[in-house]
Amino acid sequence: MDDRAISQAVANPRTYVDQPAYDALFAGLRRRSPVHWVDPDGYRPFWLVTRHADIMEIERQNDRFVNEPRLILSTVGDEHRLATAIASKTALRTLVNMDNPDHRLFRAIAQAWFMPPKETQRRPARHLSGFPCLFRRGDGRPAAPSPR
Repeated sequence: MDDRAISQAVANPRTYVDQPAYDALFAGLRRRSPVHWVDPDGYRPFWLVTRHADIMEIERQNDRFVNEPRLILSTVGDEHRLATAIASKTALRTLVNMDNPDHRLFRAIAQAWFMPPKETQRRPARHLSGFPCLFRRGDGRPAAPSPR
């Protein structure tokens, strides 16, 4: 498969529902080009990193590699419409797509909610009452997460 075909396949949603095609594409990339420049039609080009060890190494170097502003694959047209509609680079800011210093600040605010009190550390968590807004049903009522 040539570079153009790889780029088009990576951006095509059909690739992700055809498990044998998906497996063949990414196994080939991991063997021949584990860090591959992808330039699909209608999308901004990006580096595709296919090996777990490489992804983990990149994640450890957050001073060199950024998540913002494009953590998800969107067409250039969709990016433009979104930026126009909400006057922002990203539609959803979460800890996953924030870079420092924002990531560190927001994580510090939320981290305590996910840390159990010392006397209950050995018991499994049954609910996160501190964040009821994270668990909502379609009708807006709070929904408890399932027991672990």
